[in-house]
Amino acid sequence: MALFMGILMGLLGGPAMAWAYKQPKAVAAFEKRKEKFAQGQGKNPESDPMGPHKTSKQNMIGGGILFFVVGLAAGIGASMVT
Repeated sequence: MALFMGILMGLLGGPAMAWAYKQPKAVAAFEKRKEKFAQGQGKNPESDPMGPHKTSKQNMIGGGILFFVVGLAAGIGASMVT
């Protein structure tokens, strides 16, 4: 059951993350962080593993893996309680 939960969350979460990173608010926040980095503040947003600077495919894979791991852990935790 835990594996099923992880797979399901990965399949739903990956495309959701890719879509979220292409939204205007996410792009505007990324550009703002990029400007701050150019002024010498903060870290380089281009080095982030996911975000508007990556392709939708890369964001989908990264988000899918992230949600798979979280779903698997939640499934294992739930199975230990019952």
